[in-house]
Amino acid sequence: MIKFKFFDVIPNSIILIFIILVIVRTITNRTAFGKAVRAMGGNVQSAYSAGINIKKTEILAFGLSGLLCGLGGIYMAVYINSGDPTIGTGMQMNAISASVIGGVSMVGANGDLIGTMFGVFIFTLISNLLNLNGISTNYQFLIKGFILIVALAISSIRNREE
Repeated sequence: MIKFKFFDVIPNSIILIFIILVIVRTITNRTAFGKAVRAMGGNVQSAYSAGINIKKTEILAFGLSGLLCGLGGIYMAVYINSGDPTIGTGMQMNAISASVIGGVSMVGANGDLIGTMFGVFIFTLISNLLNLNGISTNYQFLIKGFILIVALAISSIRNREE
């Protein structure tokens, strides 16, 4: 079911991603929980002073994160017809880079899921171009690290201006 296409045009994975995007974006932007998470991302002490239950919000945020990671793992296992617990090893830098490219601030409380999705698209495009040009994986890590440093520098300059 995951590998099939809707109306023979749109892959089911795109529809699944869109559904999850709408649900998570609604949760993060329109609920008290989402506002509490953003407040904690900006400054935990200020969020505590504003009356936010820090422990409850952290548990719910990590629970949501774990749920989405589990769904991603199930999707990956179905897609590649294999269950390898080490398949995501080394992907942390890609996730951070894609988020920063998408406009997420490493300081916290800034960013949007739509921007992160564009960051993932751009970073995946860069990775595919590097692979198609036959660039060694060692150099790919260097190039991706350089992109991350540039994105962090831009994010830092943007945060300093605000």
